[in-house]
Amino acid sequence: FNRNQVEMAKLAAGYVPLLYLVAGNDAENIKPSEGEIAKVVSDSGNIRCEGRETNREQLPRCAEFPDMMHRWVSRGNTSLGEVKKGAEDALMMAVEFF
Repeated sequence: FNRNQVEMAKLAAGYVPLLYLVAGNDAENIKPSEGEIAKVVSDSGNIRCEGRETNREQLPRCAEFPDMMHRWVSRGNTSLGEVKKGAEDALMMAVEFF
């Protein structure tokens, strides 16, 4: 989008609760707990989403899957047990979040 990723995360966090599921080879600035974007996501639980009804169960969350590669959920080789488990875990987190 040719925009600053941190600023985009801050803008989005003002409207909806965010769920970031991060792979081990994703950029450091998005990884919990030290990444700047991860901090924006976590801290956005203190922001009232403008004009939106939010479920208290939908607290913003950033979780890392350190053994997974970027795009493991949608394009991972699920014939490998660890990739299948990682994808299933990520999908369950998403279902529970929404």
